Amino acid sequence: MADKRSRAELLDARLDEVEPYWLEIRCACGVGTFYPLRLLARERGEQVRVKDVVRRLRCRTCVKAPTTVGITDDATGGAPSLVGDRRAPWKVDLLP
Repeated sequence: MADKRSRAELLDARLDEVEPYWLEIRCACGVGTFYPLRLLARERGEQVRVKDVVRRLRCRTCVKAPTTVGITDDATGGAPSLVGDRRAPWKVDLLP
């Protein structure tokens, strides 16, 4: 499901507007994770803007800000499914 919004529009979106997606977060220390925006909306509030979340992100290992943050529709990073289907995930880089 490819979202047609630009990087700026996605950064300005409320969490409830992007609930089906995931944040892909990568840190310089090597830690990487996918975080469901649906869960983030429940934790932080549906009206919070994506840009405010991205600004506050910190690595749990080294406590530094992440080096890259993206929004994606595929938390597998494009890995093939159990039945071998492969499709290119939709992703928009939010940081840098």
